[in-house]
Amino acid sequence: MSLLIRKAVGTDAETISNLGKKAFTHAFGYLLSDISLRKYLNKVYGTEKIAESLAKKSNTFWIAELENTTVAFLKMKWNFGLNKKASETEANLQHLYVNPDFTGQRIGETILKRALEETKERKTNKLWLEVFPEGPDSLRFFIKQGFAVHGKYLHPFDDFELEYDVLVKHL
Repeated sequence: MSLLIRKAVGTDAETISNLGKKAFTHAFGYLLSDISLRKYLNKVYGTEKIAESLAKKSNTFWIAELENTTVAFLKMKWNFGLNKKASETEANLQHLYVNPDFTGQRIGETILKRALEETKERKTNKLWLEVFPEGPDSLRFFIKQGFAVHGKYLHPFDDFELEYDVLVKHL
């Protein structure tokens, strides 16, 4: 089986939406009530939200496919600094999800490697992301890829707050 990594296009919005909802629910669904989870998934991974995000020039999505099945996606927000303001030398890796049925096959590492290639082409010198501390596999994965814990970030959402570890990779 050959893994294909390609940039996503507008027609991929529903596929990305479905995979984001599935992967997030698998990894973190137990942390939220059913109502809060539904609200969160619709706000962050709704098809319209993904379509809008795909259309923005400041974003790039990559998709990983195995035999015409989407098994992972990654979203990068360019020129977005750690202070959540515009920065020509920083980028934010906003999402990297692998279908839970396909973990352990180095798919996440492969799609991240492709995104890092473009990051270097764009002369970005700092890449940062937020990881749920309750997802130890994610934290270990990114540390193994050369990221370091930089601090914490508290993200309010409706009736709850989510605390993230902020990780940074200097390029």
